[in-house]
Amino acid sequence: MKKSIWSLFLLCCLAVMGLSCQQNGTEEGGTTSATVNNKKDAGYRVHGKILNANANQQMFLQLIDLQRKINIIDTAVIAADGSFEMKGTLPHRSLCNLMVSAGNRRSIYFIVDNQSDIELNVDITDPNNYEIKGDAENMQLRSFVDNLQNQRQGVDYIKAYADTVTSPFVGYIATNSMKIEQAYKLFQKQSERMRKTIPNNPLTSAFTSYVNSKKALALTAIGSQAPDITLNDVDGKSLPLTSLKGKVVLVDFWASWCRPCRRENPNVVKAYAKYKSKGFEVYSVSLDKTKDKWLAAIKQDNLTWDAHVSDLQGWRSAAAAEYGVSSIPQTFLLDKDGKIIAKNLRGIALERKLEELLGA
Repeated sequence: MKKSIWSLFLLCCLAVMGLSCQQNGTEEGGTTSATVNNKKDAGYRVHGKILNANANQQMFLQLIDLQRKINIIDTAVIAADGSFEMKGTLPHRSLCNLMVSAGNRRSIYFIVDNQSDIELNVDITDPNNYEIKGDAENMQLRSFVDNLQNQRQGVDYIKAYADTVTSPFVGYIATNSMKIEQAYKLFQKQSERMRKTIPNNPLTSAFTSYVNSKKALALTAIGSQAPDITLNDVDGKSLPLTSLKGKVVLVDFWASWCRPCRRENPNVVKAYAKYKSKGFEVYSVSLDKTKDKWLAAIKQDNLTWDAHVSDLQGWRSAAAAEYGVSSIPQTFLLDKDGKIIAKNLRGIALERKLEELLGA
């Protein structure tokens, strides 16, 4: 797992959205040893040299947050000898990004507050060739990135590091370099750490809200027992998911109004026709609000299996909330014991998995 510093931190701060139907220093209240020094709280200073950049080229200091907003808080012009300097104040200790606009835009990420005196020496032609001098927390951040790159460390290293690092900011960055479904408990622990050490920082409230919103991921992680669903079928009769235990089951969240769902339905129909005699079933959970439209889509798409359920609450579906479904189509493949063994298998990927489980 080798990543450049640029891709690592873009992963930390930016979310990637797929094709789907979607639902519309000294810290206030706490300090860490890495952020405390004896310098007067007079504002930040970021300075240094940018090698191989054009004179009079502009630079931007930007504030990063979880909402994918990048707010420019300062600018500077690179001098003829490559030097630059920025000075100002911030309301709280922040994760920032220094960006140089030079064809291929290069960024350096670090932590800044009103006690920060950070020196950066950067070769604009090589994104990994830079030197940073500043407080202990920024040194810790750079050390983590170096270890990740130079030793080609993977998820196990990141988990161990994020679990033990004392800095809430570096812990936040390390934690966010993983997918939350890989380590939900670690995300919870990081949220607790931030609430204790930097409770009034906006990053803490945003991160805590994000973690809480993904709680269902812990319940639906691969290897977990699938939460039970008990909804009414098309005839108004209760049909629990557990009634299909003993079979390989595809729990399929969809809706008649969801075009990607309707485009995927022929693939599910094909897989069902091929493997139903070998113990494969589909449990379709509709996020429709209108029964007539739900039933019409079942007929139009030739969804011939019996397990069609819905509470006709749309995005307020209790089952969708239980499974953390915020976009559709979304599927969960269960083994015969009701454990989740795969997610979002579509098309040929679903058929290949069923062949692995049930034979050709």
